[in-house]
Amino acid sequence: MPRILDRVLRRTTVPDPYALSTYHGKLLDNATIAATKVAEAILGYQLTIIQGIGGAAASGGTHIEGRAIDVAPWDISRKDRALKDVGFIGWPRGYVPGLWGAHGHYVLVFESRSNARRIAAAALRQIGSFFRGRNGLKGDGPDVQGAYRPKPERVFTMKDYRATFATPPPKPTRTRVTRARNRLAEAQAKIDQAVALLDATPDARTAVHREITDLRRADRILEQSLKDLPPR
Repeated sequence: MPRILDRVLRRTTVPDPYALSTYHGKLLDNATIAATKVAEAILGYQLTIIQGIGGAAASGGTHIEGRAIDVAPWDISRKDRALKDVGFIGWPRGYVPGLWGAHGHYVLVFESRSNARRIAAAALRQIGSFFRGRNGLKGDGPDVQGAYRPKPERVFTMKDYRATFATPPPKPTRTRVTRARNRLAEAQAKIDQAVALLDATPDARTAVHREITDLRRADRILEQSLKDLPPR
């Protein structure tokens, strides 16, 4: 059976894995899109991607090329396992005042740890950091105790990529609940980012504190709304 599959895969025509396409409204490379679809099939719902390719100041240059995604923090433990089981490395990131809102940051290991095609130098360094048990941040400190790491380590190979075209992973059904949860999660992520930026503003500005108070109130409402929705 494996030999039959190999023959099917060799005959399957696939797009350049390093070429860019839009997925869930974000610019990504095709390899990352394929791996994300596999993770979504495992989870049973579509991921809310906060950032794909782009140069957000807080990202430290990790998103200026492909293979790096940030996802909404909802259900982050399951997302973390699913993405890593597919071949991503990464970390759930908590809210940091003046820097970023809560999110999950993940980088695809495609073909090998050392593959530098369509990936920013900073993101490639994070792959090395992850496999050393570190946190991928500027200081390269230790990862949180108990952080999930698949054993054996997982890499998304060219064979895996071709397989997503030969036998596309099941596409999660988009229901009204799914769409509502995506919109709420995206809104919450934007609020968290706004609060992080406002927190960096000098304390003497009363208007800024008032804005932060209003945004945090909205954040609590959104969080409760997400909890009230049935599982997607």
